[in-house]
Amino acid sequence: MRHRIAAAALAGSCALAAIAIPAAASAATPHPAIRSSVTDMAIGLIGRQHFSIRVSAFDAKGIRSIHAFIWPLAANGARPTPALVAASAMGTVRSRTATSETIGFDYTYDDAKRFEPDYIAGEFGIAVLATANDGTTTYVPKAATYFFRFADALNAKASTGAVRKGARVTVKGRLERADWDLNTWRPNTGPWVALQFRKAGTNTWVTESWAKTNGTGALAATATDHASGWWRLSYGGDLTCAPTVSAQTWITAR
Repeated sequence: MRHRIAAAALAGSCALAAIAIPAAASAATPHPAIRSSVTDMAIGLIGRQHFSIRVSAFDAKGIRSIHAFIWPLAANGARPTPALVAASAMGTVRSRTATSETIGFDYTYDDAKRFEPDYIAGEFGIAVLATANDGTTTYVPKAATYFFRFADALNAKASTGAVRKGARVTVKGRLERADWDLNTWRPNTGPWVALQFRKAGTNTWVTESWAKTNGTGALAATATDHASGWWRLSYGGDLTCAPTVSAQTWITAR
């Protein structure tokens, strides 16, 4: 029994971004049922992280094969055909029962040895073709999605460590993202960043104000301080840049 999954490594994702994939041409049948999961990736300049895909299929007749394929969702809406998915690379069977099967792909990614150019960053889909033992098939062009994004770094520094209750507090920071092409950090210009507060004795962060980064990635956010607690800056990310938060800083309100 042969089982295939796209991309022997994340290099497959890089190659797919430049491929014009024809639109899907067949209708899916309701069985087998498919369940998929995949890991989001935020790639910086150093460090290691784990990339994982799991695809499971379920059918009362049992599963004959599972095929999966990674494709860029930014490819102008084009989707891989079932034939293309069926011809994808070999995967590994992780578990099998009389009515189900799971295949998986795992890769330890070394940020310092990355090979992707900047243009590859974005959102990817996992297309899945599952065939039951009786020959019925299910094709799902977007069974799961994941982000392959630039890692971001955000610092924060408060204007003071103590204020009177009701006084204004300013927290300055700088947002940068990894530049894979130049192997350096560059300003992330234009995004909105939240100034968040966590009151002493609580676990909840509350957004108090917003500030937009300038041409150097710098920002200054201001809010009213009514209680002692922790302050931080938080960036929610976008299609190509990963979310990040700064270290938290304590301010006493007297």
